[in-house]
Amino acid sequence: MRKRRVWPIVAGLLVFVVACTGGMFLYVGNQTSDSASAATSFLDLVSVGELETAYISTHPTFKTSQTKDEFFQQMKLMDMRLYALEPWRDRRIERGWEVEYRGVLHQRNWYNDPLELDFRLGLRKKNGEWKVEYFNGPWRIPFETGPGAWVSRIPSTQGLEDLVRDTIIEFDQATASGDLTGFYEDTSTALKINVSQVQIELAYERFISNPIDLSIVASMDPVFDGLPMIDRDRRGGDVFVISGYFPMEPAPLPFVLRYHSSSVDKRWRLYKFLIQYPTTDELTMQHCLKWLRTQKVKDINQCYDAEKSEDLQLNIR
Repeated sequence: MRKRRVWPIVAGLLVFVVACTGGMFLYVGNQTSDSASAATSFLDLVSVGELETAYISTHPTFKTSQTKDEFFQQMKLMDMRLYALEPWRDRRIERGWEVEYRGVLHQRNWYNDPLELDFRLGLRKKNGEWKVEYFNGPWRIPFETGPGAWVSRIPSTQGLEDLVRDTIIEFDQATASGDLTGFYEDTSTALKINVSQVQIELAYERFISNPIDLSIVASMDPVFDGLPMIDRDRRGGDVFVISGYFPMEPAPLPFVLRYHSSSVDKRWRLYKFLIQYPTTDELTMQHCLKWLRTQKVKDINQCYDAEKSEDLQLNIR
């Protein structure tokens, strides 16, 4: 008899739980339906390059935490093409005026193939309207970064070219003037902890005492050795290294650049770097021959010692 009484009770409890769960899903869906439109609108604007309009549409705390230029830089590094919001079961509502979406970005990678990156998009109500408060990419936890768009990952091909080109131009301006203060101050905190400005000036004394015009790289595309790889440092920041050269004449400009980004230092800044005085000695044979094909005067002797550079590049990594 007891078993017969237990089954109706269990069945009743199951019905109650299912009803409550369904009601909860319905509640969350109803409460966040307007926010879904706001989230989609923001991502639409970003994906078509309407960055200023996207920035203006965000919550006031977003704009307080991140300047328009910082937002532009983050979006430029991402080079977004398509996006997709995951099923609405991944929405979660907090206190009725905050909601978070978790989705996937399909980003162009090195070979222009889709690369899936997880993201979080948080919205908060302002005067009855949903506004984007944060937009975080992989490894970017909202309580660490705060409001704003902090989505730094390996930059796109175009983003990498722009980042490396800007670094060389800033280096050229600093060495040409003989004052590396501004260049040094713009490097990462991690670099400043380990290397002084005086040490950098001594290491690059040749560029300072015998300056060459590197501004020509502004109209050049760098040639990279391969794919950059991103990693986490012990303090929770992101690090990636990229090496290659600019095809200058009469000799190429080799470089190995390591960048760092943290939750405090929220953009890619130089962490370690090696910029060689124009030479073929620091190129692999393959890259030296590739560079030589672009030159008016093709002297194969310039590439005989090119393979010596491989050990140097491996050491700095």
